[in-house]
Amino acid sequence: MVEFDEYPDRKDVEEWFKDEVWLKKWPLHLAAYSGDEELINILCSERVCDPNLKMTDWYNSTPLGWAASAGHLGTVKLLIKLGADPLVPPNDAGHTPLGNAIRGGRPATAKFLKDYEIEKLGSLRDVHDNFLGEEEETDFLEGHNEIDCEEIYFGIQEFLNLADQRWQRLDNEEFKNKNHADEIALEAGFFSQQAANYSQVFAALCKG
Repeated sequence: MVEFDEYPDRKDVEEWFKDEVWLKKWPLHLAAYSGDEELINILCSERVCDPNLKMTDWYNSTPLGWAASAGHLGTVKLLIKLGADPLVPPNDAGHTPLGNAIRGGRPATAKFLKDYEIEKLGSLRDVHDNFLGEEEETDFLEGHNEIDCEEIYFGIQEFLNLADQRWQRLDNEEFKNKNHADEIALEAGFFSQQAANYSQVFAALCKG
């Protein structure tokens, strides 16, 4: 278990939870923020809490987002192992777990989540790049009356390209303004997430 005194703001957050009467309602979210891996194992392994549970009292945020914002890399990995999805759509405040890590100034956690997204979305790129040959692709698109399938198919490619451009900028440029770099990283995460969302829709509605 992570030692709590490594994170001096834990007490403030716990007091906030108490004031809002959230300790019993959202125990997994507080455990994720605190890095309490022992409690997380108990709550998730015994199916007391869903690792993707959305905190309706706070922007529909997930436990993974809370752990990422606190920079608990081990806790982030544990939650993913227990079924938490790093590629969930942004919460109602507009932040993914990657975005939370970036906003919280947690570079190691952000890098891990970025690499996770690239690995997953990269595989999706390969699927779509190799999904059909040139002639087969033409037949496929002409054979579908639903124009949405064509739009979705090419939309995935566009979002992946936009995400790649942002990641390359982060790798190749030196930003004097940290806020500018954070904005580019958030854009990259957003476009990556959009590609994943569109890919799920394409697989469900068009691939068959």
